[in-house]
Amino acid sequence: MRIHPSATGRRLFFGAVVSVGALAAPAVGAATASAATIQLNAACYVSVNGMIPSVLITGTGFGPGDDVEITGSGDSIDADTTADANGDISVTTDGPVAPLNPGARSFTVTATDTDFDTGATFTTVPITGYETQAGVTLSQDIAKFTKSVTYNLGAFIPGGKIYAHYLVHGKLTGTHLFGTAAAPCGTLKTKATIYPISGRRPTGSYKVQFDDAKQYSKHAAPRFVIKFKPF
Repeated sequence: MRIHPSATGRRLFFGAVVSVGALAAPAVGAATASAATIQLNAACYVSVNGMIPSVLITGTGFGPGDDVEITGSGDSIDADTTADANGDISVTTDGPVAPLNPGARSFTVTATDTDFDTGATFTTVPITGYETQAGVTLSQDIAKFTKSVTYNLGAFIPGGKIYAHYLVHGKLTGTHLFGTAAAPCGTLKTKATIYPISGRRPTGSYKVQFDDAKQYSKHAAPRFVIKFKPF
């Protein structure tokens, strides 16, 4: 499955934390950094099969040649870089560990600019990113057909409908609309029975394909397939 997150960005403002000496005579680089901005390269970062996605952080307006430290609320967001002659930065770091169940979770990122000559520092206002685990999990995957369980779905197309196609012995027996995937991570949390299809219930194992297409296709993307066994 290939995920195509859209780019996003937000203008940020910096607050200055400097020594008394630096306040009396601020360096040119430090003054420039006070107007810096940073951006994330995706609206949502998706973890597939437990893999930690990479996060690209770019920025402008830093002091040329200044050391810039990137930190985040996720333990793995930690990187150092140096602003180029134009005061720009571009650095890639591991994203935070995604939740076990699909569902949008926020994290924050900040950049701290340090002037090498004066020691003056500027730290950005935190910007917010989002992450999710890709796929479908259930609060209970072995249950009676009449029991309602919670479905957690993630990494579908934001704003698109999420359908489940039920296949018994390879044949389509019905399709169920679960709802609309929420931005920015294409997530949905809802309740339904294990087999919300009318008609005869399967007596053996069956498969369910979750995707964003009303008509079933084994080539749908993104798609997630789960195998069920009646209780």
